[in-house]
Amino acid sequence: MNTFTLSPKATLMYFDITLFRGKASLEEVSVKRLPEAIESLNQTIARNPKAVDAYLQRGRIYCLLDQYKEADKDLSAAIELDPEYADNYRMRGLIRILMERYDDATEDLTKAIALYSCAAIAYGYRAIAYSAKKDYKNALNDLEQAIALEPSNARWQRKKSDVLRRMNEIVLD
Repeated sequence: MNTFTLSPKATLMYFDITLFRGKASLEEVSVKRLPEAIESLNQTIARNPKAVDAYLQRGRIYCLLDQYKEADKDLSAAIELDPEYADNYRMRGLIRILMERYDDATEDLTKAIALYSCAAIAYGYRAIAYSAKKDYKNALNDLEQAIALEPSNARWQRKKSDVLRRMNEIVLD
């Protein structure tokens, strides 16, 4: 039996991982059971190749396992099957951030926001992509929107402080 470990990137994104329609914290996810989950989803997709949720869930699991190309492929399939579901774009945007494909990530996250403008996490992820591209003005705008939607989310506050610090470093140089 293979042994799997979660990557540091996946660990940082643990709060975004949803398995089988229920929210699961990292502590609740059994890494040893992820291959079983993939096999179950493979069977679901074999029975019903249009099972959008199965592609989305399998893509999330691939993300946990650092298999970003497979995750991107599954999320692309989910988007093709249901192009109006914001979560498909949001998750693919996250995966593309992890793949350091920041332009593609911002495009996906912009689509996610267009479909569901109340998703603070999509603004937050897009801010991360903008920040990686050193587009701090847009990153700051998105973080302010994320904070407006989720004022108690300390992560967005920390990211905003980081972006402001980087902007000040540029001014001081």
